[in-house]
Amino acid sequence: MHQSSRDGGCWNCPWSWHRCCSGVCWNCSRAQRPATYCAIELSRATYRKMVQNLLWATVYNLIAIPAAAGMFIRWRLDPPMSVGAIAMNLSTIIVAFNAQLLRRVKLGH
Repeated sequence: MHQSSRDGGCWNCPWSWHRCCSGVCWNCSRAQRPATYCAIELSRATYRKMVQNLLWATVYNLIAIPAAAGMFIRWRLDPPMSVGAIAMNLSTIIVAFNAQLLRRVKLGH
C-alpha cells in the first residue's frame, strides 16, 4: 500500500494527475509509469483536437447547409456549385491539418 497525503494524492507520485488517475499510477510498475503518463497525455491532446474539429464542423455546417438550401438568395448571395465543392475540400484539409498538429505534442515533459 502507498501512503496518502492530506489532499488525497500519493506521496511518491511526481505527476500532477495522480489524484484523478491514482489507480493507474499505483497499479503499474515504476518502469511503466512514464509510458502510462504519456498515454494519458496523448489521449487528452487527442480529445482536445476532436473537440476542435467538432466545433469547426459545426460552424461550417451552420453556414454551408443554409447556403446549399438557397437561404442567402434574398441577399443576392448565390455562389456557383464550384464554391461549395472548394469549401468542402477546404474543410477536409483544415480538419486533417489540425489532426496532424498532434505530432507536435511533447510527451513526458
